[in-house]
Amino acid sequence: MAFIAPSLWTVNQYGEGLRRLVRRGRHLDRWLDFKSHQIFEDVITYTALQFYTHEPRDEMRIAAAPDGEMADVDWSDAYLAVSYDALPDDGEWLMATGPERALIKRLGHDCLRLDDPSLTTAIFQGLVTSADYIYHLQRLGSGRYLCTPKEKGAKPYEVEIEDVIMKPLVSGPEAKRYEEPETSICLLFPYARDARGVMRLIPIAEIAQRFPNAWAHLDRWEKS
Repeated sequence: MAFIAPSLWTVNQYGEGLRRLVRRGRHLDRWLDFKSHQIFEDVITYTALQFYTHEPRDEMRIAAAPDGEMADVDWSDAYLAVSYDALPDDGEWLMATGPERALIKRLGHDCLRLDDPSLTTAIFQGLVTSADYIYHLQRLGSGRYLCTPKEKGAKPYEVEIEDVIMKPLVSGPEAKRYEEPETSICLLFPYARDARGVMRLIPIAEIAQRFPNAWAHLDRWEKS
């Protein structure tokens, strides 16, 4: 029996019950992961071909098709085999083989995770402005930024904004593994930490007084 189905149940918290069931029965035989390659046109999802057998297996075979090509997978290759005994009773599964699996396990043993208390207090969804063309600006120099409107045919223009209210923004194109990110894009961030340490939206009157250039930029878009 085979499915093309979401693959994230192997690592996400909501898949814990399914992982226990599959590990106990040892029925998952083959796993072909498409990684971030999008199989379906109308929906963004992460999928894998998942093959199950009636008889339990001692191991499963794992392969990847990050470009969508899967015809050249040799399932008889012992390199693809991962023993069920290597899967944890609880926690996420590492769906990788060979040197990739060894590297990830070594990093997990020798390095701190991002959620380690010594590194960060929380990991959460990034900022969602719903108007990136207003808040995401390219830094040109001290107090100078480039705004690129989303309207078709509209030309980018330079705007003066106080640097103290702008924060460096690292998003998809700037985030690369094993490299310190470099970015010229900044986020207009009209928030400040209150006495309890909670980030709060700066009141309009305060923004207008402390950051008149930033307020003029925001006010322009509100009026338009």
